[in-house]
Amino acid sequence: MVAESGATRIGLYAADEEELPTENLFESLSVVPGVHAYLPKIEGTTLRFLKVSSWDVLERGEYGILAPSHGTEIDVANLDLLVVPGRSFDYFGRRLGRGGGYYDRLLQPYLRPRLVVGYAFDFQVVPSLATEAHDQKVDRIVTEKRILHT
Repeated sequence: MVAESGATRIGLYAADEEELPTENLFESLSVVPGVHAYLPKIEGTTLRFLKVSSWDVLERGEYGILAPSHGTEIDVANLDLLVVPGRSFDYFGRRLGRGGGYYDRLLQPYLRPRLVVGYAFDFQVVPSLATEAHDQKVDRIVTEKRILHT
C-alpha cells in the first residue's frame, strides 16, 4: 500500500479493541527512511494530526483513545496517505464510523489527502451500507486478507 503510493507523510490512528491494530504498521513505517507518521488528537470537534516518532509517546486522550500529546502538526491536505478506521465499510468505499463525524468533517473534498484508505478487519467489509449525504468515502480498503479498490 505505502510502496505503490510513494507516500512519505502518512496519517494513521491508534486502534481501539474493535479496530484492526495499527501499532505494527506504525513500527514498520518508522524504520523507512524519509517516511513520517502522523496520528490524530481530538480537539473539540476536529482532529489535529501530529507527527509521532515513537508509539511510546501516545497517551490516553478523548474517549480513551491513544493520541499524541504534542508534536509538529500537518494540514491533512498535505498528507500523502491517510489510513482511517471504521466500524464498517462497503465495496463502494462508504464508511460508517463511531458517529462523531470527525473523519467526515476531515475528508471534505477540499481537505482530502491524495489517498484515503480504510483499514479494517475483513468481516467489517460488506457489499453495501446505508449512508447519509455527509458521509465521506475512502479510495481503498485494506484488510488482513485483501485490498479493495473502490
